Amino acid sequence: MMRSAFFCRVVHGKTPVRRIAEAPLPLYTEYSALLWPFTDSMCRYSSPISSAAGSMTDYGYMQGTSMACPHVSGVAALGISYALDLGKTFTRDEFVSILLTSVNDLDSYLVGTKTTLVDRSIGEMPLAPFSGKMGTGTIDAWKVLMQIEGTPCLLAEAGKSQRLSLDSVFGSGSRNLTYLGVEISEEDSDAIGLMLEPQIKGGMLLIQPTQYGSAKMTVRAIAGGSQVGGRTNMGGMEISREISVIVRDISNGNGGWL
Repeated sequence: MMRSAFFCRVVHGKTPVRRIAEAPLPLYTEYSALLWPFTDSMCRYSSPISSAAGSMTDYGYMQGTSMACPHVSGVAALGISYALDLGKTFTRDEFVSILLTSVNDLDSYLVGTKTTLVDRSIGEMPLAPFSGKMGTGTIDAWKVLMQIEGTPCLLAEAGKSQRLSLDSVFGSGSRNLTYLGVEISEEDSDAIGLMLEPQIKGGMLLIQPTQYGSAKMTVRAIAGGSQVGGRTNMGGMEISREISVIVRDISNGNGGWL
């Protein structure tokens, strides 16, 4: 049976948008990845189980993109609704660009084989030929919302201590900045199960989330010096940036598509 992605259960306006990231990666159907745009090769090989034509009880393998199209359509609708709430407008090309760049990598997982329907029988399908042909990646609804807000996102792995680069937040010189600290609310800390307060180590964000979810935090730093300047001393200017950390189970042995 097909299982739709958990994003589809979120109704914007009734459920906080944070809920979008309170689970592992989307629940894929057994044989399809949620991608956009699609390719001919994807259409040929994705084989979800669905109700057979002319029958109300039997099921059979059918070629198609399964939940991919409705998943992306739902994410797009959620994004448009969120933009409306924020009073923001986008042209068609701007919004399409947001969708195509709010993604997680897929090509790095396209190694080995996938057990699926091949030539009307179950067999092994090599994944390497799909590399570079699967669009920009798998769409991430939370990243869509954060792009609409203008909030940069960092991706973290649940259950481990890690250092995250801040280059996408403060530029390529982020490791050379003098940092003043990281501020996070108790609610956001609980949302990703932080056992310790996040901090800056070696110019990177040190964080140890224990559960799936998302959290916003503010990173404060000094630009242009090691201390804040004033009337009596030379120095830099204090700057701050709100960021969103998305926590997923991104480690994978790749027993299949992901």
